[in-house]
Amino acid sequence: MDISREADLLLEGAVPERTQELKQAWGEQRDRVRLQDGQGFKLQQNYGTIQVNETALKSIWLVGFAAWKALEAYSDAIPALLAARKPFDLELLDSIPGQGAYDGEFAEALQRVRRLNEALTISEFDWPSNIPAPDFGARFTDLNQKFAFDFVCFAGAYVILHEIKHGLIQADPECDGLDPIAEEKA
Repeated sequence: MDISREADLLLEGAVPERTQELKQAWGEQRDRVRLQDGQGFKLQQNYGTIQVNETALKSIWLVGFAAWKALEAYSDAIPALLAARKPFDLELLDSIPGQGAYDGEFAEALQRVRRLNEALTISEFDWPSNIPAPDFGARFTDLNQKFAFDFVCFAGAYVILHEIKHGLIQADPECDGLDPIAEEKA
């Protein structure tokens, strides 16, 4: 299924000042980004088309919300430890009232990412109740979820831009035959 327009909207939201430049470099034709079936995590650029599956998109979503849970878990604790000139020590963190609940939510979110990536099909995965599902047009009332959503959008835009760069390098005759490590540095 062609999801090029959705990718364009994501990029326009993340880097509106570069929209024209992206259109010029990457084009506006259909089938630049394709949502495909398949097991496991699939995100790659082949023959000028970014190929991604639902597992990869949902993994990015879950990782973004897990990262936000890490911010919730440690954004107060780490400065408190620094102010007290204490090292980052998980046992010391456990002594902070309420910290265990934050740690547990973060650990559970990371575990869900692992489970999603280990599932043979997306239908085998039970979505966590404490993370909103990635539904089109979702509206968030919780401020933390709004921040996490913005974070996920920027992460998704970065991933797409990364794959676009692969395509531009592969299309450039001067870069013909670059090995993968040299391509990453180009």
